[in-house]
Amino acid sequence: IDDPAKTVRDTLRPGIVEMGQFDGDPVWIMYYAYTVYGVWYSQTALDKLDATYPETWDEMLALCAKAKKQGIAGWTYPGKHPYYIPFSLYPFIGK
Repeated sequence: IDDPAKTVRDTLRPGIVEMGQFDGDPVWIMYYAYTVYGVWYSQTALDKLDATYPETWDEMLALCAKAKKQGIAGWTYPGKHPYYIPFSLYPFIGK
């Protein structure tokens, strides 16, 4: 936020400064960058599969199998850095 009345600390998310400390002492680390991961889906593709958005991992796997039978990729990750996908998938797998 470009506001001369605010300090950098004023713009940080709650807890960021504390995350860069050990036992309350600074360790000279500030986690100032965040990445938001999410799942986007195509309602058109779901309609073609006569399916709804999966609410569980098992439902996702079943939907992917159904899509595969029709020659559709059940899960894809476009972009320049496809190695980011594990960061998105690990929380789903962990649950």
